[in-house]
Amino acid sequence: MPALLCPCIPPASFSTVLRRTFFLACPIILLPAVLTLAVFLAACDLGFAPPDDPPTGTLVVGITYENYPETWPPTEEIYELLFVALRFVPKDTADFLQLNRLIFSERLQFHVEQQTVTLDSVGTGLYPYAGVAHKYSPDLFAWRPIGLVEEGGGVIVISPGQTTRISMSADFLNPPPFPPPETP
Repeated sequence: MPALLCPCIPPASFSTVLRRTFFLACPIILLPAVLTLAVFLAACDLGFAPPDDPPTGTLVVGITYENYPETWPPTEEIYELLFVALRFVPKDTADFLQLNRLIFSERLQFHVEQQTVTLDSVGTGLYPYAGVAHKYSPDLFAWRPIGLVEEGGGVIVISPGQTTRISMSADFLNPPPFPPPETP
């Protein structure tokens, strides 16, 4: 008689064993799981909302071209002309491929004495190297500055919700050195 292994405990059916092992253990497992879920949901007070947009400001740049119109090269020698501001000081033209660390304007006008450029939604922070960049041939790395921002020691500061205004000059005949000399 295999059912009489322990004479003091009567034999149990499968449903009784299931009820005793699963349903009685369920509150022991379920309670910590429900509490963990409640704590997690309480910590997520924003739910699935997207993160806030990073703070931005506006940059307005007044550019004056020195010795206009004599110094402008022929239009066929101007492949591109942009205002560029970098969050770092570049070491060579390959640094301009770090697109996430720089801002640049739409194409600037050719053969003008002066112009104003407005860049909206500029990420806040410091831009220690900025100026007018001239692409002088079809080569990908054929860029050179023709003028750098000198106001404020050459560092542009963009503050959240503010408009920063700067003035600068550019000169095709007397471009600043590139790469810039290293500073200690």
